[in-house]
Amino acid sequence: MKIKAGRPKKRAGACPRHPGEPALLTCDICGVAGCPECIHERWGKNVCPSCYERRHGIRIRAAVFALIIFLIFGGIGYFAFMKLRQRPDPSGEITALTKRLATDPRKDSIMWRLVNLHTAKGEFKEASGYLTRLIEKHPDSTKLLLRMVVLQYRSKDYQQALLYLDRLKRMDPNSFNLLKIEGEIWKAYGNTEECEKSWLSAYHLKPSDVSHAFNLVELMLEQNRVADAQKILKTTLRVVRSVQEKALVEKKLHEIQFGKTKP
Repeated sequence: MKIKAGRPKKRAGACPRHPGEPALLTCDICGVAGCPECIHERWGKNVCPSCYERRHGIRIRAAVFALIIFLIFGGIGYFAFMKLRQRPDPSGEITALTKRLATDPRKDSIMWRLVNLHTAKGEFKEASGYLTRLIEKHPDSTKLLLRMVVLQYRSKDYQQALLYLDRLKRMDPNSFNLLKIEGEIWKAYGNTEECEKSWLSAYHLKPSDVSHAFNLVELMLEQNRVADAQKILKTTLRVVRSVQEKALVEKKLHEIQFGKTKP
């Protein structure tokens, strides 16, 4: 029989890719035999070129699919975050509630909602108008009066804030929180003397409040009254019970004694 020219004839036990080489190894995946040049150890197994290409392609497709899924869900999460982050425009709700209030002017819940909406928009004048109507209906409501104090404070109408605060103080003259707020208003108003009076009154009611004591001390240090500041801290140190708060007061005293104060 005449031998045809071309690809050499594969002998028994020869590598299918390299007919001149013996098939000494076997692919652990498909079982095909091959020479050491074809079959290499990958992933802890002997793998032929066909299985390697097939698995490599699967891994690439899986990576691309995972990337697509990540981008899809990442995009959904981003748009959801941006949507939640956006503050809804209350103008439409304000218009609707104003119309409802015109038909039912004594509806407290509508007026309270309008107070909140106008406050959120920074429209303090409009908010205080609705809040005034509520206070006229409920003159002894501490919640409404305190809200008006905060509203006037935010609008920087400190005189009105103090007037409404006086109404609250008449109901509760020894309120630690009201005296603290009064001091904050006087400080924002630029009257440090009245601020100190209010804060001192609050301090005498609750000398163990370390945060308030520190505010009072800072006010005194701004006026270079180191001795008065030390006196406040020493009194607080005697009455405070928490170990952590004692450490804070002692640290503050140490800073004052070594001149680490504001000029």
